[in-house]
This record gives sequence, C-alpha cells and structure tokens, in this order.
Amino acid sequence: MSITSGYYMSEGSSHSRWGGKDIDNESALEEPSSEDSRMEITEGRGSMNPAIDKAAITGDVNALDDLERSILDQISPQKNTILHIAASRGHGHFVEAILRRHQRLFKLKNSAGDLPIHLAASSGHQSTVQYLISNAKEDVKDGLKAVNKERNTPLHLALKNLHIEVAQLLFDKNKEATYCLNKEGKSPLYMAVEAGYLNLVTVMLAHCYNIKMNNTDKMRQGKSIETRNKEFTQYSYMRDRNGFYPVHTASEKGHINIIQEFLERYPDFRELLNRKGQNILHTAAKNGKANIVRCMLKVAKLENLINGKDKNRNTALHLATKKVHPKVVSILTWDKRVSLELPNNRGMTALDIAEDYRGSIPSFQQYILNCMRKEENGNITLPMWRWSM
Repeated sequence: MSITSGYYMSEGSSHSRWGGKDIDNESALEEPSSEDSRMEITEGRGSMNPAIDKAAITGDVNALDDLERSILDQISPQKNTILHIAASRGHGHFVEAILRRHQRLFKLKNSAGDLPIHLAASSGHQSTVQYLISNAKEDVKDGLKAVNKERNTPLHLALKNLHIEVAQLLFDKNKEATYCLNKEGKSPLYMAVEAGYLNLVTVMLAHCYNIKMNNTDKMRQGKSIETRNKEFTQYSYMRDRNGFYPVHTASEKGHINIIQEFLERYPDFRELLNRKGQNILHTAAKNGKANIVRCMLKVAKLENLINGKDKNRNTALHLATKKVHPKVVSILTWDKRVSLELPNNRGMTALDIAEDYRGSIPSFQQYILNCMRKEENGNITLPMWRWSM
C-alpha cells in the first residue's frame, strides 16, 4: 500500500512503529489480541492526507466512498485518526460511517492518550457520543472507562468542560466511572459537585445507596457488591490534591442544595476537615458564601461547627474577617452562639484582626468594628454596605 503523502497504518505488522521508532502501547485501548489487529505506522512526507482531513473536518460522508479504504488509516502528527477529528467536530453520522468501515479506530489513542470518545465528550457533542457508544459494539465498555494521560475518563472531560447532558449520558452508560480519580485526585462525583450539578450528584449518591441496599439484601453475593460500596464511600471521603472533600467544595462554591444532599445521606460529613483543619462552615465563611453561612447557622446538627477552630485556631469568624467578607461577618456576629473572644494561634481575636486591617476599603474596618462591638454598645445603626463585596 502506498500514498503520495501523509502518515498511514498498514495491517499485518507484528509491532508498531512511528517514523522508524517504537510507539508505546498507550496508543491503543488494549493490547491487540491477534496478528491481524496490529498496525504499523510509517512516516510519510507530510501530515494527514488533505482529502481525509477535509472529509473529517466537514463531516462529508459521501467523500468516504471516494477515498481508498486503506488511507482511512492515516494519522496526524498528534496521532489523531480520522475518527478523532470527526468526533471532536461533532459529526455523528460521519462517525457512524467510519465505524462501519474501521471498527478498530474506536480504540486507538492519540498522543494525549485520548480516544475519539474523549474528544467528543470534551467538546460536548452529545449525539456524537451516542453514535460512538451505539456503534462501538464490544469495545464500548472499555472505552467508557478508558483514561488519557491525565487519568481523565470521558465522564471527567464532560464535567470539566461543563457539558451536563453529555455527563449524564456517560454516567447512565457506565456508573462505575464515578469512582475513578484523575491526576488531580478528582472523581466525577467531585467534579459534579464542583460544577453544582445537583441532579447528577443526587443520582450518583443514589447509585451508592442502591449498592449499599443490595449489599444488605444480598450478602450471599459476597465481596463484589461490598467492595463497590466501600470504594464509592471511600471516594466520597477522599480529598483532592488541595485537601478538599467533595462537601467542602460544595461549600466553597456555594452549592447549598448539594451540601444538604450530602448531609442527608452521610450525616457525619459535617465532621470532615480539610488539610487545614477547616470544617464546611470555615470554608463557606472564608469564601464569602453568606447564604451558606446563614443556612448552616439554622441547622441544629451543625451547631458544633460554629466556634470550631482550624489548625491555626481560626474560627469561621476569624476567616471571614481576614478575607474581608462583611456580610458573613455581620451574620456571624449577630448570632449569640458565636464567640467573639476566641484567640487564634497568634493570640488574635476576630476583633483584633479587624483593628489590624490595613486594606484598601476604609469603611470596612469601622463596619466590622461596629458589628463586633454591638454587645458593648447595644443597638447601633450600621453604615450602608455593598453586600456584593
């Protein structure tokens, strides 16, 4: 087989080569099972044949009939196949046509370790993802759980790029991907929390609950169900590389409904601390999430968090004051359960931090001082403040 330009792959080779050098086995989803499924990649004089590249970019299904079957195996310098390009562009019918001709292209990875389904998910092309799933046949299960060089599954990439419909589809097809951690230490559950996708978080947690119930009702089925439940629960309790549990991330981002969902299913999540020793009230206060703070103060089961101290002995009030969140400071100081006199490891109370304020907002210091001195002065009239700060 020969062509005038481009990179091509020919069948029947016993090993894979790129420009005369061996390619590592990460370029394929799995080790080839037979001699016939192996490919050799030979360097041509340029990049992918222009006719192939154009057909993939435009999604021209008719053009496929005019191209030699053999040259559809060509790859680009970044090891993208025609299927990678079409999937990234969202050409579902073209993807379907390619898979009818070259099923094996589904499981070839590019230089970043991405399968075509990774690119379709990352780009948010729901119909194309569905075409890939429907036409991948026996390869689909491995494809849905395959990871790229950043350890991201297609579900990770859909969530990372905020494609909720694609993420829902991928979760429905492979719920086990919920457990996978990428190089950042994030599971799809964590990323769904981060994005604030309540419905998806709810079904992910419900999936864990169902596993738990099955484990209770079918103990005789042994380790598999028990192990799956244990894994899911462990990932729910696992920190990311910044030391945050998923429930801390929900607090940081201000997703009150997700926090409620977690606490209803896992009440002891209220006790989780990040690497700085901060609880979920600390996190909300530090990030200025006034509505979260207000809601938490109304929950009796969270009362122990109110004067909780982190590793530097800072309370939520210390952190809100330090980070200049006047509305949060106001909410906390007007709650009689909040102690204003607790010192941190520098011996400073929240009032001391306010008095030490040297920021660029002159009225902030006086506002905070007024809030904190309310008990000494009785009822006072606070100055107007822009709560959006």
